[in-house]
Amino acid sequence: MSSPAKDIAAAGSADAPANDTTVAETPAEEPGLLASSGWNRKTIGGFTAILFIAWCFSDSIKPAKLEKDLIGKIAVVTGGSKGSGLGFAQGLCESGATVYITGRKLGLLEEACQNMPAPGKCIPKVVSNSSDEALEELFTQLSAETGGRSGRPGRIDILVNNAYGGIDLWAKQKLIGKPFWEQGMALFDTVFTVGLRSHYKTTMLALPLLKNSKGRGLVVNVNSVGSVMYFLNVAYGMGQCALDKMSSGMAQELKGTNVDIYSWWGQELMQTDNIKKGSMDVDGVGWRAKTGILSRLELLLPSADGLFHSALAGTLLAEGRVLSAFARDKTRNALSGRAVQTGQLASKYNVRDERGIRSPMYSSWKFLIFMWSPLRSLITLENPAGAGSEPTASKLQLFIFGTLPDVHIPQWFLKLTHGNPLTELSVTGWF
Repeated sequence: MSSPAKDIAAAGSADAPANDTTVAETPAEEPGLLASSGWNRKTIGGFTAILFIAWCFSDSIKPAKLEKDLIGKIAVVTGGSKGSGLGFAQGLCESGATVYITGRKLGLLEEACQNMPAPGKCIPKVVSNSSDEALEELFTQLSAETGGRSGRPGRIDILVNNAYGGIDLWAKQKLIGKPFWEQGMALFDTVFTVGLRSHYKTTMLALPLLKNSKGRGLVVNVNSVGSVMYFLNVAYGMGQCALDKMSSGMAQELKGTNVDIYSWWGQELMQTDNIKKGSMDVDGVGWRAKTGILSRLELLLPSADGLFHSALAGTLLAEGRVLSAFARDKTRNALSGRAVQTGQLASKYNVRDERGIRSPMYSSWKFLIFMWSPLRSLITLENPAGAGSEPTASKLQLFIFGTLPDVHIPQWFLKLTHGNPLTELSVTGWF
């Protein structure tokens, strides 16, 4: 017969697990704050995507407060007889401004002025931007011609620092595609003389007149995406990067005045004579890796001159129309010292060119999608025959490049993926 103590021990032994250990029950996990409120990862992800898309499209839906025109305003555009400078002058004249354009050849300047759109006025000035003395004489003349007297400076409202000597030199000497050690020093010296130093000197001389502006004075330093990523050649990128820094620093020292200054990232592919002649191409066969355009994908892309008559190439007048809208924006001073992009501003102000469209920038998804050959037929587009002619874009092109919002790659993303590393662990290695 067993004892009561042994019976109790046996019962406990039968109920216990084989390994003679007890396992405590784990209480059920309480739902987190987001889960209990109906949120989950998919909801959060979808909401984030919507916010991101809305942010990308925000330039297209924000109303802009613009002045009606630029009548009574005085502008100076250096290098204004051709290329983007001519486009800036055209857009400003179209809005009614009086525009002084500078250049080295009187014939080209006079021809440009004769073809300027109404109701503005164009005045040619022969100036070599590589000469300090010539620039000083220019602003002495401008001061006198714009109302200056008894030692008091005259007035200008808009300064566009556009003169640039690098393109003519690298096209003439066929430097695109060559590494920097085979280019000599001429390109470096030219880029930093007419394109950086000349802008610095011109802005110094213009400031007394800009401070007498009717409203807020505007300085635009013409630049490009080459300021944050490798593009064309080393000297070009160094000059563009310095322009961004110069604009930012000048804005800091201009705080408290009525003058705003910006780095203007223009349309990378524009209908200039230099691009038509192949100044951005290598030996006439298109873009290559050494020109820094979409590394490892260059062979899939057409040449720059091959896209000249396409929706991807901005017209000169479009560049000027965007600048005109920007100059009339009453809220622009909030961006002083920053880089602004033609394509984003065109979306913000709903500016279209004479063909009826907005050409996407290189940093736009439209540009990246439509540059490939399967879609090439959709972007072929001729310019109107002349001033006052009907837009030439088809209904489909008007919808794609005029109605659909433009989604731009953010500038900070370009900086992260193509700019200098931010730490010793280069973030560029992640992309």
